[in-house]
Amino acid sequence: LAVGNLMSSLDLPGSGKDRSVALYGNNIFVGMLDDPPNKQFYSLLMRETGPMTVRGSLAMSGSVQGISLHDGYAYAATSYNPGELQVVDIFDPAYIVFAPGVGVDVTDVQDGNAIATFGTSALLGRLKGLPIDELTLFSIADAPVPSPPPGPWTLEIGGDVNAIVSTFGSRYAFVGGSSDASQLLVLDMIKFTLSQAPVLKTFDTQATIRGLFYDWQKDRLYGVSANSLFVFAPE
Repeated sequence: LAVGNLMSSLDLPGSGKDRSVALYGNNIFVGMLDDPPNKQFYSLLMRETGPMTVRGSLAMSGSVQGISLHDGYAYAATSYNPGELQVVDIFDPAYIVFAPGVGVDVTDVQDGNAIATFGTSALLGRLKGLPIDELTLFSIADAPVPSPPPGPWTLEIGGDVNAIVSTFGSRYAFVGGSSDASQLLVLDMIKFTLSQAPVLKTFDTQATIRGLFYDWQKDRLYGVSANSLFVFAPE
């Protein structure tokens, strides 16, 4: 990134580093590492000219490791043990509050680390834990904050979940993480909700996947590790 190409920057309060970001229009939503008494979630206004400004903020519990935007809500994967999934009302970016019910506590203590929302579902990925399944699929058809039943549905992947993205139409999801010999997984979400085996394919990148991006126009999946960029195309 050349210095001359930098349009704007903003130093948020505290020493906590930003961990996640999501964009909608000219609104940027940023999740931070936990650094009390500073807040962990911010909405920023981005302009074509002039500096970015803070529009709103919210004190959340734990670090906000991942953000996914869906129908006026921000779904956050967090390190907070009683609420690894937290849901924020962002209809008014200048006045952000928790959605009624706030969030969901999943089994055991492993942190929420990645989140994706699509259709009527939210898929939460967590850090590796022997007593848990690292993927949990929730229905958000009836309310922003999941309130099973139906679901939740879970899947063991044997490693940290670092990134989740879905395809256009929401039928399939890609999961990137640290599993041995299968750092990239392709999931059939219909089979997932039917409690059938949802893993369609796996791929050994020989390196932990840190991030994923799916370009639905080109039908290409991009993945990054600490040292490599991967580009995947359908067979």
